[in-house]
Amino acid sequence: MAFQLKCPVCGIHFIRPPSIKNIDDIVCFGCGEALISSWNFDKFHSDEWCRILFGAQCSWENLSGFNWQILLRRYPRFSKWCDWDKLSGMDWCMLLCKRPQFYDRCDWWKLSGVHWRGLLRKHPRFAKWCDWDKLDGPDWCSLLCRHPRFHSVCNWETLDGRDWAILLCTQPQFSHKCDWSKLSDRDWKILFSRNPDFQCEYWNGQYSSDRSWKLRHHLITTNPSEPDEEKDKWNQLDGQDWSWLLRERPGFSIRCKWGKLTGGDWSWLLREQPQFADKCDWRKFRECDWDFLLSAQPQFYNQYEHWKKYHY
Repeated sequence: MAFQLKCPVCGIHFIRPPSIKNIDDIVCFGCGEALISSWNFDKFHSDEWCRILFGAQCSWENLSGFNWQILLRRYPRFSKWCDWDKLSGMDWCMLLCKRPQFYDRCDWWKLSGVHWRGLLRKHPRFAKWCDWDKLDGPDWCSLLCRHPRFHSVCNWETLDGRDWAILLCTQPQFSHKCDWSKLSDRDWKILFSRNPDFQCEYWNGQYSSDRSWKLRHHLITTNPSEPDEEKDKWNQLDGQDWSWLLRERPGFSIRCKWGKLTGGDWSWLLREQPQFADKCDWRKFRECDWDFLLSAQPQFYNQYEHWKKYHY
C-alpha cells in the first residue's frame, strides 16, 4: 500500500512507496527537498500529515534520539512509541525544557553541566536530581545570573575572572565570594560598564596578585610635588600603568617614563588628556589606535594624515 503525501515546501502531491522504511530517505519529487531534513513541523498543513508519516506504518526504530526529542516537543502524544534509551543528555535537556512532564522517563546521569544549566534556568524544580559537580565556572555563572537561590551549592573556585565579571554585573551581592585576583583588565572593564560601584576593589587591589594595582592606589593618593622617597616604585610602572595613572592624575607627568607607552597606551591617554600630545611618539600608533583616538579627539587628524603618508 502506498500513501499520498503533500510536500510542505512546494505543495506537490506525490506517493510514498511502502518499500521506503527510513523516513530520512523521503525526498520530494518536485523540489528535491528532504522532507525530514529541517524537522520544521510548522510547515505541515495538518496533524494528519504527521499521522501518515509517523503512524502505524512507520518503522519507529529508525528514529534517533535527536529525532525523538524534536518530534515529542511538537507532538508529545507519540511518546508511547519512543525508545527512551536513545535520547542523549542534550536530547533530554531540549525535550524537558519544552515538555517537563517526561521527567520521570529521564536518565539524569546523561546530563552534563551545560545541559543542567540550560534545564535549571528554565525549570529550577529539577534541581534535586542535579549532580552539581558537573557544573563548571560558565555553568555556575549562567545559572546564578538567573537563579541566585542556588548559591548555597555553588563551587566558587570554578569561576574565572570573566565568569565573575559577568555574574557581578547582575548579582553584585556575591562580591564577598569573589577572588579579585582572577580578574583581568578586560574583566574589570566589563564589570565597570554595568556596575561602577566596584571601582573601590579595583583601586585598592587588596585581593589582586598584580602588584602594580596596589602601587596605583598608593600613587593616586600621593602629592606629585612631594619629595620622592621611593624612587624604585616608578620603575615598576609599565606603559599601561602610566596611561592609566595619568588619566586620573595628570600631575604625575613630571615623573613619567614616556618611552614605555605603546600606541594603544597613548590612544587611551590622549582621549582624556590631550595636553600630552607634544610628548607622544606618533610612530608607535597602529590604525586601530588612530580609530580609537580620533573618535573622541578629531583635532589630531593632521597627525594621522602625516602618519598615514609615511606609514611608520
